[in-house]
Amino acid sequence: MSLNDYYNPDGGGNYLREGTHEVQISSHRVFDYNSGSKGVEFEVVGSTGAKGKIAFCLQPKILWLLANFSVDCGLTDAQRKNIDEKTGAGLQLFRGRKFMAIVEKQGKYCNIVGWQTAGGNVQRVDDGRTSSSQPSSDVLASTDTGEPPADDLPF
Repeated sequence: MSLNDYYNPDGGGNYLREGTHEVQISSHRVFDYNSGSKGVEFEVVGSTGAKGKIAFCLQPKILWLLANFSVDCGLTDAQRKNIDEKTGAGLQLFRGRKFMAIVEKQGKYCNIVGWQTAGGNVQRVDDGRTSSSQPSSDVLASTDTGEPPADDLPF
């Protein structure tokens, strides 16, 4: 082998590139933001083995986003009732679930900024708001202001 065998014009790393990818949740971790708020980060793997991460704040005002994500990942009402957002217990129920990740280049890195539902609506995690051609009224009605605490965003 030589150095030439490692040449990759698309850049190195085994991470998700820009675009929409079917991914499966492989693991999760609960963490503390700098503000002290809790968050959960899911690691996902695409069909090529490329990886990415999607994070959610566990603050009550923005838990609707994780709840919507859980429904779109196929968790049942009974399964969602077993998830304790305060301790992170039950989050392992997300493992093995699939979704369509929307990946955008932000600066020099590609990040998962949302996911696409079966109905074609797009949910975004980067600003706590939904964006689609037809946002569902129940999603919009479930927020106070639609704005998460600015210091609790995971990026």
